[in-house]
This record gives sequence, C-alpha cells and structure tokens, in this order.
Amino acid sequence: MAATWQITILAGLLLTPLFGQKIPRKQLGMTLLILLGIVLIQIPYFGRGLGEGVVRASILILIAAFSYPFGNRKMLVHCKEEQLSTTQRVFGMTLMSVPFWMLLSVFAGLDAGLPSGGQMLQSLIVAVFSGVIATLLFFEATNLVKHNHQQLAVVEATQAGEVLFTLFGGCLFLGDQIPTPLGFLGVFIVIIGIVGNSLLTSSD
Repeated sequence: MAATWQITILAGLLLTPLFGQKIPRKQLGMTLLILLGIVLIQIPYFGRGLGEGVVRASILILIAAFSYPFGNRKMLVHCKEEQLSTTQRVFGMTLMSVPFWMLLSVFAGLDAGLPSGGQMLQSLIVAVFSGVIATLLFFEATNLVKHNHQQLAVVEATQAGEVLFTLFGGCLFLGDQIPTPLGFLGVFIVIIGIVGNSLLTSSD
C-alpha cells in the first residue's frame, strides 16, 4: 500500500497545469524513474496474489494520491493570498476534515466494533510521527518552494523515501524478508531519482 501511495508524486506533477503552470519535463522524467524503482521493489510481492480487499484499498489510495497534492497545492494558493503559516495551514485542513473522520469512525464502529488497545496505540504512534511531525515538516518544505513548481515537484518526490524506510524498517524491527537483488536495484534507482531530481532543479 505504501508503494501504491507513491503515485501521488506523479499526480502532483500532472495537476500542475490546473494551477497555470507547465509540467516540468525534467522532474517528470525523474519522477517516472523513481516510480520504476518502486515497481522493481514490489515485483517480488506481486506473485502473492491480490485479494478483493487489496484491490479496493488500492483504488481508494489512487483517489487519495491525486486528492492529496490537489488539496495541498490549492492551499498553497490561499497561502499566497492570505499569508497563512504552516501551522495555520495544517490546522485548517485538519479542522475541515474532522466531519469526515467522525463519520468514518461511526461507520467503522458499527461495522467492526471498537478498536483494541493495541490498535489505538498503533494509531497514536502513526498520528504523532506521520500526522503531526512528518506533515508539519512536509508542509513547511512545500511552503518554502510554493512559488516554484519545479522545486515543489522535487519536495513532493522525496515522499518516495517512505518506501525505503518502510522496507528497511520492516526488516529491522518486524522481521520482514530482506529485499531480493531486484529489490535492491529498485532501491538504488529510487535514490538516484531523488538525488537526480534535486540536482536537476538546482542547476536550472
């Protein structure tokens, strides 16, 4: 699922024309290279079969992958006009999404019951590290380059690092299988893509 989410770095580029800018071709090439690396990392897992639940989850993630950069860039437009800080921006997006999360919580409670203590603890950890720390840092980074869509694409592309941390974190702490040689090739390509993206933008 983490790999499917990386479509968001391509989605952000494809949405650029909606905001009056051309798609930066150099960054598009590097983004496709990053996605190629991610596919190579995931190839060993393709043979395990895709259940109906995984397919439905992937569809929802694809929708979210386009919604996230669209909402982010739309907020950046308002930031230019209203001079919103990163904290205000995150607070606004969080506040407006609360009704959705409340409805989702009610639906989940009726369908599957209340979460266990372990699930609540895991959710808390994810909320703090991903929802608070990572989101604030990411939004601050996008806020710094909001006037340059090429640099914005580079910042968004760094999200591909999530796959690497998930992959090696799983091996270190959860006993996941070590990547195959093809997987390591994919890791190398992702790193090359992220670094190359930064170098191309800095040379422009």
